[in-house]
Amino acid sequence: MKKGKTILYNKALFAFSSFLLFTIYLVGCEVEDYPGHYPVYGNAIEAVRVCADGPTVDGIDVSHWQGNINWRAVKADGIEFAFMKATQGTNFIDSEFENNWIEAKEAGVLRGAYHFFCPNIDGSDQADHLLSVMGALEPGDLPPVLDVEWVPDSICPPCCS
Repeated sequence: MKKGKTILYNKALFAFSSFLLFTIYLVGCEVEDYPGHYPVYGNAIEAVRVCADGPTVDGIDVSHWQGNINWRAVKADGIEFAFMKATQGTNFIDSEFENNWIEAKEAGVLRGAYHFFCPNIDGSDQADHLLSVMGALEPGDLPPVLDVEWVPDSICPPCCS
């Protein structure tokens, strides 16, 4: 395997491993509706988790769908970390990623980027796209993760390829 392909493979493996570990970590928690408690961060709503006894760390994931987020209010409400959508496919960049990335750190919220994975597009190309948009991690940043969802017919919208 060529050196460049090895580096790309290692990056993709790291991202997938991070996602898998994060998912395993969260398996112990179950999300349920709680109609009476919906703090608003931009246009986001919060879900309530029912977890095993013991300490937990609260976090959220956000994208352009939540609009402009008041990160100081997020931090004040006890949210410790956030994963924010950075990319999808090989050319989509979330319109709120840059603002969320900067403002979450300024508010003291640990930050991580996520990529919405498209199974019909080359994984190495998608990893390159995420890393080029995200840039270098800074001390305290969380490793990037993948958002892998079932999409009918395993096709991402043409805007993303």
